[in-house]
Amino acid sequence: MALGPCLRWAMGDEGRRAMLSTTAWQAPVLGNTLVLGVGQAVLVTWLAGLLAAVQNLCFPGRRLLHIVVLTPLVTPAWTMALGLVMLLGNSGLLRSLMPGGLDVYGLPGLVLAGSLQVLPFAYLAMLAAERSVDAQLLDQARMLGLDQKRARRQVAWPRLLPATAATALVVFVEAITDLANPAVLGGGYPVLASRVHLAVSAEYDLAGAAMLALLLAVPALLLHLAARPLGGRGRFRLLRSGTPAPRHVPSPGEWSMVFLAGLVGLVQVLVLGAVLLGSVASSIGVDAQPTTAYLRQALRGAHGEAFGYGLLLALLALPVTGTAAMVIALAAHGRGRLARLVRMAAWSLGALPGLLVGLSVMLVVHTAQGHKWSGGPFGWVTAVAIIMVHVLRSLPAVVTALLARLDLEPRVTRDAARLHGVGLWRRLRVHWWPQLAPELGRGLCTSLLRTLGAVGSVVFLTNSHVGLLSVRALTEVDAGRVGAACAMAVWLAAVGCLVLAVCHPVLGAREED
Repeated sequence: MALGPCLRWAMGDEGRRAMLSTTAWQAPVLGNTLVLGVGQAVLVTWLAGLLAAVQNLCFPGRRLLHIVVLTPLVTPAWTMALGLVMLLGNSGLLRSLMPGGLDVYGLPGLVLAGSLQVLPFAYLAMLAAERSVDAQLLDQARMLGLDQKRARRQVAWPRLLPATAATALVVFVEAITDLANPAVLGGGYPVLASRVHLAVSAEYDLAGAAMLALLLAVPALLLHLAARPLGGRGRFRLLRSGTPAPRHVPSPGEWSMVFLAGLVGLVQVLVLGAVLLGSVASSIGVDAQPTTAYLRQALRGAHGEAFGYGLLLALLALPVTGTAAMVIALAAHGRGRLARLVRMAAWSLGALPGLLVGLSVMLVVHTAQGHKWSGGPFGWVTAVAIIMVHVLRSLPAVVTALLARLDLEPRVTRDAARLHGVGLWRRLRVHWWPQLAPELGRGLCTSLLRTLGAVGSVVFLTNSHVGLLSVRALTEVDAGRVGAACAMAVWLAAVGCLVLAVCHPVLGAREED
């Protein structure tokens, strides 16, 4: 469904002409996209591995560093880019301290902002991999005469390599399909995602945009296909139930790792602090005065309506996502051909870029309604389309979490239920639901955080009737009103913190000290 509209537009007469035009095929843009993806994948994977490794050490501030690294989870996708503008932009707070000046607009800024934004996800993946290494293997290696460094290199690292490779591939895909950071810091460095947006918003070249979106979808699907066995079915899969290694005091060489990890946390604090400062300062510079005007404006007028619409549509998408995820997970639970097809369909949907999903839904609406986007005073057609995009983007992650829990069910339990004639509804109500409810709640909370700050998947669907605060923030940045955009980021982050504050005690978030 997500690929169909783009394929029809790309394979039509206009699409074939667009394939040969500069709008739909630009070798420099492809090169820029690949360089951005490789640079961000290398940096994020290295930083995530470093941060995960230092969590095995015992030093003051370890828990605080863990929380700081995870903070971008509750912020919109463009928050880090906005913070870099506040710090290193043309009138940034630290611009004068940089020797020779540092141009944050372009490739360096895109790599840094994108790395800081996706670092929490890569860090959690690498942390899970670190905790899957059996401590008994490391103890046995040291008993055989290997020092701690050689034991880690020869025993732990081979078991971390599949997760590291999978993390790098996923980060690469996220980098090349991201639109939020190029919209803020792209400058004169065009990438495929920004070209898709330009083709739709400025040139109205829907066929060219569909062709470019499909170019993004091909590597995304292939690399997700490569990352799937590495992350979930690695050759060391059976060692994941081992005992995690106890934390120890850092050695003199490991203190350098702690220092670098602390620098990463300090950079994140500075960037997020700059966004918070920008929301309560009248301007950037020595003449800045404290003000609450930007925070008040973000909740008034068109901005307030966009904030309310975005929150309402994200909440309306939750029950649809939850119901559909339960049905799909139960249909995919099993070993039959239908179950495998359902699993593959859910996985493929999760591998598609959000930009492609949003563009496909926009093309469906465009074909059905022409230029009549509103459908009523509230814009019901567009609102339903945005809810559909939210559901499509959230379903794969929720389904994956539910299937992971269902797959833990012992086979003897399934056979006993089948032998005694226990129906599907009774198994769901008595046996499955108590196990699936916490996973479903966590998945829906995570999807709510993602949809509130979504940009690429919904940027083509916003209009004068239904505006979203996350998209309006990018418009404010383009107009030079950075303070207003910072205030919007603060409010969206505040809602994210509220969601986590409610979900954590209710759902019992699982976290190891």
